[in-house]
Amino acid sequence: YFELKENKPHGTKDDPFSTYHKKNEDIISDTGNWHDELEIIYVKSGFLTVSISGENYIGTPGDAFVVSPGNLHFMGSQ
Repeated sequence: YFELKENKPHGTKDDPFSTYHKKNEDIISDTGNWHDELEIIYVKSGFLTVSISGENYIGTPGDAFVVSPGNLHFMGSQ
């Protein structure tokens, strides 16, 4: 579990959030991670498999997932 901690800084003191846009080919082999920040995953198009703390979900366009700090999560796409 501890080896999967993502230590990449997200945001700054003046701008305390980051936005990432990923396409299917970017997330096919996501191995999972956790971090101290809250994460919101929004499905813009297609289908996305999301696993949060061992629970698996299928996201469709318009779905959003909230990952609490410290929860192991990963996502994948076909």
